[in-house]
Amino acid sequence: MTNAANNKLINSLSSTSLKSQLAQYLADDKLSFAETKQFLTSFEQGGMTATKLKDLNTLWSYSTSLFSDDYTKNITGYVINGCNANSFWWGGLDQNGKSELGNLGATTPQDSLEKLINKWFAGTDVPMALAGGDSAAGISGNFSFTYAPFSSGVLYKDGVSASDVNQGNAGTCYFLACLGAIANANPSYITQDFIRDNQDGTYGFRFFNANDEAYYVTVDKNLAVNDLTFQPVLAHPSNGELWVALAEKAYAQINSQKNVLMRDQADNSYQAIEGGLFDPLKQITGLNYRYYSGLFENGYDTFSYTGTKYSPDPKTYKNEIISLLQHGSIGTFLVTDRITDKNGNDELFGGHAFMLLGYDPITDTFKI
Repeated sequence: MTNAANNKLINSLSSTSLKSQLAQYLADDKLSFAETKQFLTSFEQGGMTATKLKDLNTLWSYSTSLFSDDYTKNITGYVINGCNANSFWWGGLDQNGKSELGNLGATTPQDSLEKLINKWFAGTDVPMALAGGDSAAGISGNFSFTYAPFSSGVLYKDGVSASDVNQGNAGTCYFLACLGAIANANPSYITQDFIRDNQDGTYGFRFFNANDEAYYVTVDKNLAVNDLTFQPVLAHPSNGELWVALAEKAYAQINSQKNVLMRDQADNSYQAIEGGLFDPLKQITGLNYRYYSGLFENGYDTFSYTGTKYSPDPKTYKNEIISLLQHGSIGTFLVTDRITDKNGNDELFGGHAFMLLGYDPITDTFKI
């Protein structure tokens, strides 16, 4: 924003304290994540009033050029203008913690205002730590976990790779397979585009819906743990590296924005994201993808626009798939039935998603 625009915005506000804050924050012409969080928090005391709401709406009218990045702009919009994920505060543990919240209004009480701000800027509205298990690993049931801070971990160690991915007690193999395959093919999709470190113990994640529109969510470092051992039980941090566990958590949180993942159940819950196809490829990267199938002639999902190439003979598209992998494409695949070798030993588990990481022409084998 120009100095003239800054002055016009500041002078149009009613709150003297907000004017003072913005005059300080806009010295560099942009509102950062930390600055935006601070000024929103200053509205909490006493809850909302018509005057406060008017000031926020005035501020938002300058949003096109006011914020330092799209993430900060969008989550600020979720607070000021509303979002379908604001309908509930989920409480993080089970259905007993779920309560109605609602969008911001002139009479929003202080506790609800605090929850709205913390939901988007602190990531404290964590998913319900419920899981039905991973059927491919023979784990099934109705599991309920608690949260504990994982303060010792770091986001990355030596970059990101497929080997960082460790599935836990939730049936999210399809999501984790996509995540690892993306990290393998082009790590920058993760480190530059998908995850933002807010430098305060929280992280921003961006997802795309089927219409290529970006949506954002903020997560904290609390992870679901075993009640006895206090070890993470869902996607496991690898040697204290948090990015995979936090990405799974972000995927559960973004599910409550009903128009993003478009799943049947829009709960903020790990259980609600169990089972799926490969739509996370687009939801994470924004890229389109194609299915190659030996089982379904018209296999597709809501996010796949490029159709399916079908053949009961796996050799039909082998060279095409090899070429795609060699040119940097992201590969994942789904096995529907258990596959064994000639001695009856398990090779691939049924009902499970895998990362397709490359091809070795010398041995004529795919790496999975």
